[in-house]
Amino acid sequence: MLKEKGISMVIMFLSVLVLGIFSVFIYHQFFSNDSSIEENNFIKTGNLVKDNPGLEPGVWYLVYEMPGSPAINKKLSFDDKSICFDSCSELIQGEKVIIKGIENNGIVLVRELDFFEEDFTNRSGPTVVDWDNAVSFLSDCQVEKASQNHNKDVYLDLKDGSKIYTVEPEIDIILKTINQFKAKCGSVPLATE
Repeated sequence: MLKEKGISMVIMFLSVLVLGIFSVFIYHQFFSNDSSIEENNFIKTGNLVKDNPGLEPGVWYLVYEMPGSPAINKKLSFDDKSICFDSCSELIQGEKVIIKGIENNGIVLVRELDFFEEDFTNRSGPTVVDWDNAVSFLSDCQVEKASQNHNKDVYLDLKDGSKIYTVEPEIDIILKTINQFKAKCGSVPLATE
């Protein structure tokens, strides 16, 4: 009888422990508004400018174009998590760069800033491009296969053997974009995570 009571207590303790862990998981998944978790929502190619007329003095901006909207300026902000090609304090006026970051109220908090390389050959890793450039590869029927993950990261394998990386503006937009050019380019396999 004492042995059965001990086993029952252990089972009850383990049940409460599992329920507690599950409750914490559910809370963080669905109810927590953890503002420390940041999601990159901006990836653009453009030129760095500072002290240009009409812009706030002493502040770096990215100038880029989009169809129908030439010369868009985004103010750049840097913190201790910002990663730049050399140093975020040694940026070069007019340098063509690709920026991945978090846009909020018209200001981009830079997460990664790197030189933009237009040569897509002889690279060990994927070339980073903004979403509009990635769409142009799809519309020009240059994509052999594509993949995406739940973080909106998209990888395109091009027919010439090179690879590119971008961030889609919203989850699964890559599927809609591939389908948009299906009649023109044929089927492009898409792997999802």
